[in-house]
Amino acid sequence: MGYGITKQSARKWVLPIQITVPNDFPSLLLTRLKNAANSWNTQTGLPLFVFIGLKTSIVSLKKQDGAGGSFTAGDGGLGKPIKDVNSILSIGTQISDHNILHELGHVLGLAHEEERPGDKTQAFYSSKKSVNPKVQSWLLDAQWDNCRNNQKQFGYMAHGDFDANSVMKYGNSNGTLSAGDIAVVQAIYG
Repeated sequence: MGYGITKQSARKWVLPIQITVPNDFPSLLLTRLKNAANSWNTQTGLPLFVFIGLKTSIVSLKKQDGAGGSFTAGDGGLGKPIKDVNSILSIGTQISDHNILHELGHVLGLAHEEERPGDKTQAFYSSKKSVNPKVQSWLLDAQWDNCRNNQKQFGYMAHGDFDANSVMKYGNSNGTLSAGDIAVVQAIYG
């Protein structure tokens, strides 16, 4: 189904998550980001994201060059309570729609499917279809155990079985949320 924070986690947001949009953020990129947020909102049936121009929101939006994206949780990172305006969602000017959905999944507290505790072999073979060779080598080395221990420390848990169709799985690029993505967010925030 999915892998992420628990319903009781200090990392859980009070909904809706307010995202500050800077004045110079590209309008086309903002439209794509709002479309992705709307997918999460409508498919889960929850008011997850809103976009505002105030500088008092919880997540600040930042443009970056390239096709990537990232999310940095405020006040010490994952596993600690989210407070104030310290969290940053960075979106690349050339990012894919799938990766926007993926980064919003991180904002919601979801981790990569490959990082879930349990069967490393299943996660590895599932990711062999990945277009990113770094993922394959990453899953083979000792970082797997370190990652698994860190995720336990942050209070993440597996919600059901490994979801090979998850937007949070490396290598997926279909640009849609899986039934598991929707179910895990409903389980956490519903």
